[in-house]
Amino acid sequence: MSETLHVDLVAAMKAGDDVRKTALRAVITAITTAQAAEGAPDELSDEEIQKLIATEVKQRTEAAEIFAEAGEETRAENEVAERAVLQAYLPEPLTDEELAALVTEVIAEGGYATRKDMGAAIKDVLARSGGRADGRAVSAVVGQALSLSERLLLEHERAHGHPAHGHTNDRSVGYRLPRSRHAAPPRWNPCSPTSSTSSRPGRDSRCSCGS
Repeated sequence: MSETLHVDLVAAMKAGDDVRKTALRAVITAITTAQAAEGAPDELSDEEIQKLIATEVKQRTEAAEIFAEAGEETRAENEVAERAVLQAYLPEPLTDEELAALVTEVIAEGGYATRKDMGAAIKDVLARSGGRADGRAVSAVVGQALSLSERLLLEHERAHGHPAHGHTNDRSVGYRLPRSRHAAPPRWNPCSPTSSTSSRPGRDSRCSCGS
């Protein structure tokens, strides 16, 4: 990918495409800086380069918002144009449905249940997304999932006088995020076991509230 970026930069310079030239130069500079760091490899992998590109994309998104709020539309448009150039080197982003499914999977496998787990859950989702998910989008979807999970757990404890099954000391959760942001939240029974666990002496593995 590094070679492709250099070839495209030369082409942009010949074509007089200032937007593409500026964007590509920024990425190539970031790559050079990363490779010069102590202990860094002589050449970065395509995945590492894509992470740098994603960072450049994020910076331009933030800059565009700042310029737009300040009424500097021309500079905001320039940032958006450079972002579009860089996004072409990134994998196709996840759809809303794909992101929701990934968040559901990560939450289930990681045992995340409350908003206290949000940082770890977001980190896991981003790592699993392969650079195809925007940090803000991930944060929003994970926040929605964990807020609902936490609310259901509290409602169950208030109603039945005891924590939901599997939530006395661990973080396992039976929550499944809607596959679409427009879908209604799923009905979740917090009394249902989410995994097979050994029951306490004298009690079966089901919740004492009888569900």
